[in-house]
Amino acid sequence: MWFAYFRRNKAFETQHSKDGGKCANNNKTVSDLVPGDFDCIDNISPVKSCNESKSIDLPCEYNYLTTNLIRWIHLRNGKLIREMNIDFVDRDTNTLHLPFCNHDDSGEYTCMLATDYSLLPNINRSVHLLVNGPPFVSNQHTEDNGDDLILSVMFYSIPKDFEIQWLLENNSLNGDPEYSITENSITVVLKQYNVDVTTDGFISNLSIHNFKRRPSDVYSCQIYNSYGLVEEQIVLAPGNVKGKITKILNFNSESP
Repeated sequence: MWFAYFRRNKAFETQHSKDGGKCANNNKTVSDLVPGDFDCIDNISPVKSCNESKSIDLPCEYNYLTTNLIRWIHLRNGKLIREMNIDFVDRDTNTLHLPFCNHDDSGEYTCMLATDYSLLPNINRSVHLLVNGPPFVSNQHTEDNGDDLILSVMFYSIPKDFEIQWLLENNSLNGDPEYSITENSITVVLKQYNVDVTTDGFISNLSIHNFKRRPSDVYSCQIYNSYGLVEEQIVLAPGNVKGKITKILNFNSESP
């Protein structure tokens, strides 16, 4: 006895089929997509930004298969920082809500989805978050260089447009021929939710020419952007160097 099997090839139905939309990578209409095309439009993670102390919603968008949320995770340069609390996720849309942005929240957020399609059982969707706020000082140090003493402050800033002023007591040293001020890009180490991560940052150096130590000289490095100011203070005393952040001032900015 012979059995005849009939197979019907049918394009996958999606919620966008009636819209006549096209995939950005291969220019296929949505109704023509096959399983290998399902992730075609999300190769580049979108970038979101929020101002420090403001809230933001991060979407988990995937429209080509039925999915169920597994979890949201937070990373920085590929390093896992934390798994997000499900209480901050909208169960209907899988959107992640951050009620209060701060420096610790910067990084990449990935929602992990399970599908009912055996050839593509799991899908990840990511979004990058930039948090705008005052500069953040990660470290400082001093170094002898012959007759000169170099004071250095390492910091991170989003946005990356900032200005720097060095002071001795209350007197600005910018432009003073007895001092040299330089600035360079470096990799800095930040602590986010008690996890050490590396990211692009900056270093500002104050070179004090023909340095002569005097009792309790107080040098300050002020770094400010459109969102606020941070001041790092370095106290030089005989046989002792002491530094601390003395002031963080948030500007009232409504920039997006």
